[in-house]
This record gives sequence, structure tokens and C-alpha cells, in this order.
Amino acid sequence: KALVLSVCAALVAAEAKLSEWDGAVGDGDCGDTFRRGADAVAAACQSNYVFTKPAQLLTQIADTIASVMGATSGVMLDIFFRAAGAALHKRLGSDAAAVTAADWVEAFAVGVERVQFYGGARPGMRTMLDALVPALEAARAQAEAGASGTEVLNQAAGAALKGAEATQGMEAMAGRASYVRKEQMAKAPDPGAMAIAYAVQALTK
Repeated sequence: KALVLSVCAALVAAEAKLSEWDGAVGDGDCGDTFRRGADAVAAACQSNYVFTKPAQLLTQIADTIASVMGATSGVMLDIFFRAAGAALHKRLGSDAAAVTAADWVEAFAVGVERVQFYGGARPGMRTMLDALVPALEAARAQAEAGASGTEVLNQAAGAALKGAEATQGMEAMAGRASYVRKEQMAKAPDPGAMAIAYAVQALTK
């Protein structure tokens, strides 16, 4: 519960910055979109989320996001959490006590794969995948090396931030930003990717 609330707080705190970046290349509502989702998830943490069942929790988060976020980011995050929840349930059923870092990483991988499949984007196209995929690759490498959950998250957070920051100046090839002039892209990183980076960083706090 504390981890989920930490992510929500980080996204609420980043609202102004995310909207500033989005205003440079889009319609400026990215911060509001993520803040709206974060507020709803934080509220649900106090009521109906089942923290003892991780797979169910991921699906509940997906339901919350689907009901309030909207925009492309909301759709992609709904897909991500729903797919990750289904993958975790397939691996473990309802046995929350058995969840390992490797289980979380593989559920994360399924979520990322579904986002790529349904969204049609790939890393290098200036989307949230420029943070998600590096985070996944770093987390998987650490999990396979037998690292602790803390180290898995630390490495994933660093990779997510590096990937997100690299979107500044990157030509957009997906979504509304693909219609923006390349010169505009040099003014700001992709706000969706930065939101993902902030969220993963919050998991390390």
C-alpha cells in the first residue's frame, strides 16, 4: 500500500512539470491526466483495493485508471496493468506469499508487450515505452542475476529516467506528438515517458 501511495504522490507532485513539457509539444494536459489517475488510485487504496492479492490488485488499478484517466496514456496504462495482473495470476494464482522479484518482472514484461502490441509503438518513437522498456530490461537483468528486489527497482528506476530523458529532441513517430515539428521536440522530453520514470523512481523510496 505504501508503495502505491508513493507512486501516486510522485505523480501528483509532477503535475505542473508534466503539463509544462506537454504544453511544449502537445495540448498541455498530461499532468492533469496523470494527476487525475493518481488521485483516484490513492483514494481507492483507502477503500476497496486488495493488497494481499497482487494479481487482483493490478486488475483493480487497471479498473480505476480506465474509469478516470482517459487520453492515450490512460488507455495504455489500463492495458499494461490488466495484462500484468493476468500474467501474475497465471503464474501464481492467488498465492501472494510466493511472489518473487522474477514474478513481478515477468508480469511487467507481459504488460509492456501488450502496450506495444495494442499501441503500435516501439522504443525510439518518443512514447512512454522509452521509459518502460529500459526499465524492464534493467529489472530483468538484475532479477536473472539474483539481485534483491530493492536492487531490481533501483536499476529499473535509473534506466527508466535515462530512457525518458533521452526522448528530448527525439522525433515523435506515434500519437498526437507525431504531428509536431521536430524543432519543438528539442524543447522537452516526452511527458508520458517522464511520468513513467517518476513512478518507477517512487517505488524505490
